Amino acid sequence: MSYSPWARTRKTLYALGLFLIVLGISIPSILILMHEPPTCFDGKQNQGETAVDMGGPCERLDPRYLEPLHVRWVRPLKLRDGFYNAVAYIQNTNVNAGAKDLGYRMRFYDEQGVLVATRVGKTDVYPSMIFPVFEGAIDSGKRELTRATFEFVGQPYWKRVDKAPMTNIKISGQRLNLTRHSVRLTAKAKNTSIDDKYDIHFIATLFDKKGTAIAVSHTYLAYLPADKEEEITFTWPKSIPGEAHSVDIIPLIPLEN
Repeated sequence: MSYSPWARTRKTLYALGLFLIVLGISIPSILILMHEPPTCFDGKQNQGETAVDMGGPCERLDPRYLEPLHVRWVRPLKLRDGFYNAVAYIQNTNVNAGAKDLGYRMRFYDEQGVLVATRVGKTDVYPSMIFPVFEGAIDSGKRELTRATFEFVGQPYWKRVDKAPMTNIKISGQRLNLTRHSVRLTAKAKNTSIDDKYDIHFIATLFDKKGTAIAVSHTYLAYLPADKEEEITFTWPKSIPGEAHSVDIIPLIPLEN
């Protein structure tokens, strides 16, 4: 039996339509099977990673593509006879790159260069900013501390961090009250975000007219609700050396694990 040209055309179109339907059903399934989700813990360098389980789609970043941390300065600052506070200013120039619980060591020396005290601790590294590391109530054994050093212990575990968690904490209304026997600094801290903030540490550094740090202190808020403002206070038990010309108050909130 022969088929007319129209019949053959219909059969061809039918077969083509059936093929396209099957292909349309199959392609998404094939693509799903072919798509490999990020495997950033498989111990292999794949999927655009720049090192094993680093870079590319992974949260962990490759340190070879990041700038090292820079210690801008560190100073011991007298609190009262025999006791000092200390602060180091650290700069991270890397955008969207942070690290949690990076170990550090501070060493403190007297005027003869003798090592008097050592402090070790951990700090978070915040993306694209200069941030302080504070140590308080350092016992100098009645000796005068004139110099300090700061070094990191180990290497940062760099992770992708979009922004520092304290970005929306705004400081205003700084007021410094000096007497012969004490110094009191007050300011307002406002949470301008839509999220409540927790575990907020504030480091206040006073500078003279030459820009040299002359005093540092620390205070803390456990909780600051969204769109709310709280007063924060810093105190020193005696008058500070020199005249305070400017104030730097920096809030710090721990990075998420």
